[in-house]
Amino acid sequence: MLSRAFEVSPMPVELPQARQIVFMVTSALQQNSFLSGLKGAVAELGTDASDMDKNTALQVKLLDVWKDVLPNFGFQGDDGYVQFQAALVEHSADPEITTMIQSALMSVSQHAGLRN
Repeated sequence: MLSRAFEVSPMPVELPQARQIVFMVTSALQQNSFLSGLKGAVAELGTDASDMDKNTALQVKLLDVWKDVLPNFGFQGDDGYVQFQAALVEHSADPEITTMIQSALMSVSQHAGLRN
């Protein structure tokens, strides 16, 4: 499906490397520079911004972090992002990865002003 839908070849990732990548991404999401940039992006939307608008701003900021980290592991550009996300599915039940992602997403969602 990956090759048909995105014309991207799959690239498997071993669990230790997947954990390391997710750790680097989720750590970056906790940095003041990311959080203040996110708050700024949401503030630019105005006080009447919908949760959908805030979520879109959040997704753009999240993608930027992924695309900053992934090249360090051989995943370049948009194709690399798609390859890694597809490979990460294999490790989606890993409790360490799940915990890191859920914790980071809760925090950034709150900073974006999204209702839980």
